[in-house]
Order: sequence, then structure tokens, then C-alpha cells
Amino acid sequence: MPKLPTVPGRGRDFEWKLLELPVVSPFSFSIYASVIKESMMLEDPTAAIERIYREMYAKVESVTSLSPS
Repeated sequence: MPKLPTVPGRGRDFEWKLLELPVVSPFSFSIYASVIKESMMLEDPTAAIERIYREMYAKVESVTSLSPS
């Protein structure tokens, strides 16, 4: 029986470029959302809501501080 090539081993042969993106790609959103769901299942719901609120509020503050008044 012929031996199948190992894909993970061949991944090292490719040139990888990591890019910082401002938003999640629509093609990877389901993976992104499932990771959020898994991490939130391990976290206390009240603490998770508080953390998400603080992160979102900090993001809003950073955007509004950059815009001219």
C-alpha cells in the first residue's frame, strides 16, 4: 500500500505571512465565533459580560478620542 503524504509536515515548506487585519474575515468567522463560544463556556457569565463591556467601551473611547471634536 502506498504511503500517504503528511500535510502538516509539508506546511513547514511553505512561506507564511501573518497579516494583522482590522476585522475577522467572513471566511473564518465561524472558527472565530466557535473559539469565543468555547472560551465563554469556561468563564463565569457575569464576568464575561463585564469583560466584553469593558473591551467594547475601551474600543469606543479609543475611536472617539481620535475623531476631531
